[in-house]
Amino acid sequence: MILLAALLIAQMTPAATDSPILRRPPPQAFVVPPDAALIVNGGSTNFAGFKIAVERDGTATYQQPSGVTQGRVSAATAKWLFEHLAADRPLDKLPSGQCVKSASFGSSTTIAWGGETSPDLGCPGDARVQELNRTVGVIERQLGVTAQPRNRRYIE
Repeated sequence: MILLAALLIAQMTPAATDSPILRRPPPQAFVVPPDAALIVNGGSTNFAGFKIAVERDGTATYQQPSGVTQGRVSAATAKWLFEHLAADRPLDKLPSGQCVKSASFGSSTTIAWGGETSPDLGCPGDARVQELNRTVGVIERQLGVTAQPRNRRYIE
């Protein structure tokens, strides 16, 4: 009888590899170093946002729903980013473009640096905003940051 009960319990408990549920990693702090450029994608209804802090030497820390990760962007990309940020100041005075975004898939991406924050880079403004948006795309690709669906289930 005890053997039968143990077999039933074993069959009802899924193996770790069979489970479609993702385990949430332990919480990690996302700390933005001084003088780092902070890229923030606010996400949308269907996709979670992310944050990327890039330092002048290419060191990067990024936060996604799956956790906080360290990485590097190329020195040339980091140099290009900071040169444009310095040349485009004040960032909060860059012209913001007008665009229509889907409520389900539209997101907003900004860069904060030196106490200033850019307008949404996803809405084409002038050439400076377009170049910052292109550079952010390069950084995302170099780090492997992609939009993650919000519908993932995590257990504690």
